[in-house]
Formats: sequence, structure tokens, C-alpha cells
Amino acid sequence: MALHLTGSDNPIETSLTSLLANLPELLGAMMREGDRVLAVVDFPDYRYVQFWAENGLLIGEVISNENLAVQAITAEQESQLTAAGWHQPDSFSPNYYFTISSLAELPVLMKMMTHAILTILEQGSTPELQTATVKTFSNAGEGVADMVTAREASRVRIVENWDGDGDGGDLHPISDDDRPEN
Repeated sequence: MALHLTGSDNPIETSLTSLLANLPELLGAMMREGDRVLAVVDFPDYRYVQFWAENGLLIGEVISNENLAVQAITAEQESQLTAAGWHQPDSFSPNYYFTISSLAELPVLMKMMTHAILTILEQGSTPELQTATVKTFSNAGEGVADMVTAREASRVRIVENWDGDGDGGDLHPISDDDRPEN
């Protein structure tokens, strides 16, 4: 598969089933062809997972509460992510993360990410069709040699769209009319 880049401002909408079925192919292409390529998956509840490929590494990330003005995930979900093998947020990433360095390790990351999406973040737990938007883009942190600095320069945070469903109170930074339809 050739890596298809949507651009950071041109996400595509897909079903959760299609996303999970096609994620191995996307991530494999990112590892083979990607140089500072990001794939960001936004869910209808405004939480997200994302992937970063650079120099033969692939980093999978799951949203955390780090650097957010609201609580995106509960303490129980944080504990579940850690128990599932995700690294806690630190100076490398403000999100929960897991890094692989070969295509042979892709099944491990896929299993961890699928578990995080379906079980921990509880995406797809409602009877209606669950969707996600996906955007893939490159040139992240262009001109920056250090990977950590480049990742920070390209980081996508979705605080401005948070719907307030966490334990963070009734924070509604956007109106109901501005929210995308499910």
C-alpha cells in the first residue's frame, strides 16, 4: 500500500469497524514510507489516538489528561492503560504511548491499540454506528532535527472541541451548533 496523506485540514470519516480493519495496513505503510508522518484518529466524544512514524520508529499514543484543561479519561482508565503496557505521559509524550521499531512488532501495537480503543476508551459501546475521523499528514516539525521537539511542534490537541463528558465538570467551550453531527 502506498501511504495516502489526507492533509491536516482534510480528515476522512470512517466507521470504527473499517478503521480497525484497515489500521494494520496504514501503520505498516507509515513504518515503511513515513518520515515524520502523523495519523490522528478523532472519535465523536472528542478523545483521540494518534501515530507518529520517523526513522523506522512507530509511536502509538492514547489521549491523557496531561496538558488538558478538562479530564479526558478517568483514573480507572489511566490505570487500565498502564496495566495494558502503555507508557505513562512523560517528557517524551504528554499522552500514553508505546513505541515499536519493526514491522514484526506491529501486531503487538495493533492489539494494544484495539484494546485501548474498544475496551478502555469504550468506543463502539453504543448500538448506533460508531464513526471516527482520520487525518494523515507529513512535514511535521519540518526543519527541526530533534524528534521530541518536532513531535511537540506538530502535536494536535483537541481541548477546544471537548464536549465536557469527563469528570472535568460542565465545560462547554463550543456551542452545540458548532459540534459535528454523529
